[in-house]
Amino acid sequence: MGFVFTKLTRYILVAYLIYAGTNYLLRYKSYNISPKLFKSIAAKVADTKPNVRSAISGVTSGMRNSYNTLIPNTVEWHPFILGNLELNIFPMHLSLTEFAVIIGAPFETSGRAGFHWSNTTCTVLTGSVSRVRDSAVLEETSAFSTGANFRHGEFESYNYKFAQGTYVACYGRGLVPLSGVWTTTSSISHGEPFAAGRLILTFTQSIYDRVALSLLHTYNHYKSRVTGKNEL
Repeated sequence: MGFVFTKLTRYILVAYLIYAGTNYLLRYKSYNISPKLFKSIAAKVADTKPNVRSAISGVTSGMRNSYNTLIPNTVEWHPFILGNLELNIFPMHLSLTEFAVIIGAPFETSGRAGFHWSNTTCTVLTGSVSRVRDSAVLEETSAFSTGANFRHGEFESYNYKFAQGTYVACYGRGLVPLSGVWTTTSSISHGEPFAAGRLILTFTQSIYDRVALSLLHTYNHYKSRVTGKNEL
């Protein structure tokens, strides 16, 4: 019995050290996208009271103007299922530790978003979002209309309701692959394994592009130091 307890304690300690170490790295590592700038781009688009097409175009154009090399030339919509929330996702930027996406609900949908090892801030571009904490059934529902911002914190849990035609621009930092486990299992349970596979392929391609770009920048940096010429 004592051996089992000691072994369990060891596992708990190792898990805590991994959690603390990962949070430390996430807090102090450098990121490619500024949350302030992303929120500013989304707010400017929301202020124009756009339709869905112009909202997506406005945010994508703003991101490309600010982060040209980070945003793919072609971005496609993907089915995006979180619990019972049946949504679509437009992944402008994906990496292991941050993401910039547009999430949309062509039809009204509601459900629990699940736990995520990330801090995410969203701006409502069109429509409206309402939510209530899982742990506070008697708590009043929070509602967010066009132009409003809401935050989904690390390991927080909410029940959400997206009105028909709601689209939100979201930026987050954390362990993105862990969030991918939730949407993958949700997709499979809804009979959509190919949708999950397609999103995984998009994420993998994005990681490959980020690594290739980083290696290219590193190569050009050292090349310029050796030759004395900067690559333009």
